[in-house]
Amino acid sequence: MGKYYSGGTGRAEKGLEISTLAVVNVTENTAYHLSTRQTIDRPESEQSRVDGYLHHLQQDRASLPSQVRYLVADGYYSKTRYIQGVVALGLHQIGKLRHDANLRWLYRGEQKRRGRKRRYDGKVSVEDVSRWTLAGNINETQVYTAIVNSAHFKRDLRVVSLVKHCGDKVKTALLFSTDTSLDAMTLVTYYKARFQIEFLFRDAKQFLGLNDCQARKEKALHFHFNASMTALNLLKLEDRQYQVGIRRVNSIARWRTFKANAHLLERFSSYLGLDFNRIKSRPDFDEMCHYGAIASAPEPFHEYIVMVAALAVHADPDAMIFENVCEGLTGELDTLIGIEISPALHGAVKASSRTSTQKSVSMVLETRQDGTLRLYQSMMATRYMKPN
Repeated sequence: MGKYYSGGTGRAEKGLEISTLAVVNVTENTAYHLSTRQTIDRPESEQSRVDGYLHHLQQDRASLPSQVRYLVADGYYSKTRYIQGVVALGLHQIGKLRHDANLRWLYRGEQKRRGRKRRYDGKVSVEDVSRWTLAGNINETQVYTAIVNSAHFKRDLRVVSLVKHCGDKVKTALLFSTDTSLDAMTLVTYYKARFQIEFLFRDAKQFLGLNDCQARKEKALHFHFNASMTALNLLKLEDRQYQVGIRRVNSIARWRTFKANAHLLERFSSYLGLDFNRIKSRPDFDEMCHYGAIASAPEPFHEYIVMVAALAVHADPDAMIFENVCEGLTGELDTLIGIEISPALHGAVKASSRTSTQKSVSMVLETRQDGTLRLYQSMMATRYMKPN
């Protein structure tokens, strides 16, 4: 037990913390759990928490697939000791920098004949984009890039500056990679893929009892954490085999209902003396198992899930509700999952009131024939909020 920062409450709370190493399939935009270890509280260990996270990576480095070259982590891991450890393992780190990071331009001019060669050409300014290279645009966000030197990390980095103009304000974010040859747009894609790991924690907590273990021994806790997270891998594998060639949202809730119904049918067959193998061979067995399950919609359905979340937050529409909600859930959702948010949906999100927003979303969903409108109305009436 120890005090750890909780993202849900925004403060340090007493409890347990785990560190998870996962492999992300960038093509399928899905994360697969590899290993989970409990974080040791600092008073009980001479190592810092960063040392513990690095030790976790060092122990499981050999288990990573051979084609893995990049380790993606959030801004907390952007520390000199951790970056040095990652590079020593033959990997490149991708992460996020502070907005006031001390970066220096590399000198590209002519050197003097005598004396020490000049290496740097002044401090980097994020606001001055004249020396940056525009790599492209992601929706309304401009992607600038440059190879610069980090005075803190004492190494050259590929840095990407994301610039978004929001009225009179300008929002910026700095991403980096120790691989200076990495393409800027690829760097952004890899960093966004990191958010898929957050879904592992969410699904394991909601459906697989990650928080429900009552064991006290270290080995028992270690087994429970890894068993819960690994169960997600098995569900994702079965989901891919079940829906070959179809890219759909992997709904753990749907599979939970499917498995429960299959188990219930098996119990009924046992009690009634029926041959369960004959029941399983029936062509309508899957349909029976899916009774009561929410059908997994194609990926664009993410738009409407975020729409419901935006309504639940009930924030000021003038305060960039869409961007704030997306950033809190999955980063930049529209670029994260590779879809374009329709103008009608943008208009619905920025509506002036909750009632008009609900009506706008309903009008958008009425054009769909996949039951999305009915699901949206059900969610609005039960889980998130009641309409005005």
